[in-house]
Amino acid sequence: MKLQKLHHWLTAEKLSAAKWGRGVGIYDRSTAARYVNGERMAPPAVVIRTYLWSGGQVRPDDWYELPALDEAEERAA
Repeated sequence: MKLQKLHHWLTAEKLSAAKWGRGVGIYDRSTAARYVNGERMAPPAVVIRTYLWSGGQVRPDDWYELPALDEAEERAA
């Protein structure tokens, strides 16, 4: 599952996964690509640095596929 918000932001900013990775402290290109493509979950520090580096355009909750609020409430009931 590709991280849509991150992918859209990278495209809009004309950034490669490798350049984003260097900006948030990931120096292995394949690791950065795996995070962008959703093949691996980034550690919390990378998620937070991405939030800061993107000026808040890629939020921590964008890294998770969350159910709609009404679905979550139904499951809890």
